[in-house]
Amino acid sequence: MNLISLILKEDIKSLGKKGELVKVSEGYARNFLLRNNLAIVLDDTTKKAYEKEKKTQLFKLEKKEENAKNLKDQIEKDYVMVLHEKTGKEGRLFGAVTAEIIAERIKKDKNIEIDKRKIEIISPIKSIGIHEVQIKIYKGLNAKLTINIKEIQD
Repeated sequence: MNLISLILKEDIKSLGKKGELVKVSEGYARNFLLRNNLAIVLDDTTKKAYEKEKKTQLFKLEKKEENAKNLKDQIEKDYVMVLHEKTGKEGRLFGAVTAEIIAERIKKDKNIEIDKRKIEIISPIKSIGIHEVQIKIYKGLNAKLTINIKEIQD
């Protein structure tokens, strides 16, 4: 069985993702992948383009990771979010502090845009005091945000 090296033009579920280098049988390549314009044959010209693209993607990935680490540092270092909320008896809040409220406050305080779906509140925040939430920054990289809830003084 002869194998051919190809670069995928699109994601193929059982084979790989767009831009990956794969080796497949000659028949599969010729009869399906090449015919349906899903891949290109790896030759000297395409190999150089493939290597250049791979370097570019690696650079972008490193840049994203670096930005994510910087964002984590901005959130965790020297930042305690202080929220003033209306309370009832025994320091219980009338509502709960939501991810949306936290995201808006981070935008206001630090000028950092965070999607509210990335904020993970382990247990509902319904009382005054200090609480911690996790913010999903990047793959496997989470930031801990400390929130101090205080009672509104009339």
